[in-house]
Amino acid sequence: MLFSKKGDVDLIEMIMVVIVILIILVLVGVFYFKFQKADIEEKTESLTEQRSDVLLSYITEMPELKCSVKAKEEKCLDTIKIMSFNQMYPKADYDTTFGFKSIKVSVVLPETKPGSCNEMFKKDYSNYSLECSEFVIYSMVKPNYKSKSVISTPVSLYYPDLDKYFIGKLTVETYE
Repeated sequence: MLFSKKGDVDLIEMIMVVIVILIILVLVGVFYFKFQKADIEEKTESLTEQRSDVLLSYITEMPELKCSVKAKEEKCLDTIKIMSFNQMYPKADYDTTFGFKSIKVSVVLPETKPGSCNEMFKKDYSNYSLECSEFVIYSMVKPNYKSKSVISTPVSLYYPDLDKYFIGKLTVETYE
């Protein structure tokens, strides 16, 4: 006989050791990539929040929305400018800047009637002030989005027709 039983047993032992090592390597790889994926998702969320924070600051400083020099308070949003923004600037001009986001301003104080200020403004330019509670600055919802993050900050809203300031909340919804 050319083959010995001891050689066969050694060969089977070696194959078993190689299989066990391969199984261990596959398990380590699966866990490693699972943790890497979780870490990447966490960093993506963090970057999305940071981008939204920057966007909140950017919106309050946009000349298209910011209160004019004549307003008493420098850090505020002009409601007439917000209303005009939607009519004067095509949405496509801001698609690259804002992307898949919804940007809204809600009137917090004083309490106002619920409803869209954009619709009220189209109906009656002179009497929209207390007849609505939400201004939509920009809205482009991503089709079939998987997640949505919302970030907001308080803002001062200036109503030039009333020469009054109201408290509002600027909200950015980001669709991923």
